Amino acid sequence: MPFWFWPCMRARQRLKDHIARYLNTPVSDEDVHIGADLARLHREQKTPLDQAVGSLLALKWGMFTNTFGIVFWLFAHLLNNPAALSAVRAEIDAAIDKEFGDFPAFLADASPKSLDRPCFQLLTSAIVETMRLGGLISIMHTAEQDCHLRNGEQMIPLQKGEFVLADVRGVHVDDSVYPDGYKFLYDRFAHCEHHPGILPTQGKPWFAFGFGRNVCKGRWLAMYQIKVLAIIYLHLFDFIPVANPRTSIWQLPRPRRLCLNSLRPEKDIIVHLRSRRNME
Repeated sequence: MPFWFWPCMRARQRLKDHIARYLNTPVSDEDVHIGADLARLHREQKTPLDQAVGSLLALKWGMFTNTFGIVFWLFAHLLNNPAALSAVRAEIDAAIDKEFGDFPAFLADASPKSLDRPCFQLLTSAIVETMRLGGLISIMHTAEQDCHLRNGEQMIPLQKGEFVLADVRGVHVDDSVYPDGYKFLYDRFAHCEHHPGILPTQGKPWFAFGFGRNVCKGRWLAMYQIKVLAIIYLHLFDFIPVANPRTSIWQLPRPRRLCLNSLRPEKDIIVHLRSRRNME
């Protein structure tokens, strides 16, 4: 019987070796990137190297697992909508040229703070709009005391200890809350006033990261990761569907009937990446 898992184990070891080399590299106090902060934290705590490597590998796995579905649908929606793709890409190109100087400078300076600026307002709107449509989370809360929930003009009594399950999907596609609720509108959240550290969904029934005390603690890291991936790929490449190379537009794939956490496509989409420009 072939040891089919051996390539996976070797790939995991390559990642661990790379992380170990990174953690052993001196980090300057001026380096404000997330990786540098994590490296400094492990050194301050005197974490054994193998444990530090394992924790960072688990973090990378969690980041990928929780965001790759949203990244897929973000690109699928943009490539299905030429106007949206053109507008978001133009914003990214302009921000890189005007705010960072050039693409290498962007790679050097990109941080959660530097990407949380009005120059990426359309991109941020497209991301949270994708999460509105693609999120399938369930939120359970427990009443800690007798209370009432308002539903329009109706008051719903709750007794202490009762469970409340929020219908997040239902709210996110409700036409009375979001006009054309099932439609992807890339600029739906782009006209809100920008405030650093606050998503443009503030004040709206948008619960892709949860809410209340149980709101996702890694939401800013997730937004940062999605933005970096979108900026890099939209700035550097054109996407050509292999199934129909004469067009850069494809129809949205059908989601699976059974999904967990976020929508998953029934089939993979294979594309060619074509460089948009020669990068130095």
